[in-house]
Amino acid sequence: MGLNHNSGWNTGSVIPEHPVRAGMVLRTADSEFRILDLTHDSCLIEAHPGAVLRGYVDIYDGRRHLETCLIVLAEPEGNCVRCSFKRRTLARDTAPVDFEQLVTGADLPGDLSQD
Repeated sequence: MGLNHNSGWNTGSVIPEHPVRAGMVLRTADSEFRILDLTHDSCLIEAHPGAVLRGYVDIYDGRRHLETCLIVLAEPEGNCVRCSFKRRTLARDTAPVDFEQLVTGADLPGDLSQD
């Protein structure tokens, strides 16, 4: 079952639920943090409570890239840090399709492709 993880901030893409597994990490440009909890709008990571985390990060399950997220708030929670997301986007295996595509007669329904 998928959930809309964008809370009105994005265009409504659906992010599947990911149970937290031992190999799940949140990666920044220069650090990696083990994920302890992952909800639709936040994650709890194993990090020093003074860690400053904001901006784009990636969530991995082992080597598999799952999502790109935008952190807008990181608050200490015990000996960990809870990161709140403004946006979560599924990682893609392929490049996005251009918004303008070549349409041929074969792409149109029968009566529209005939003159």
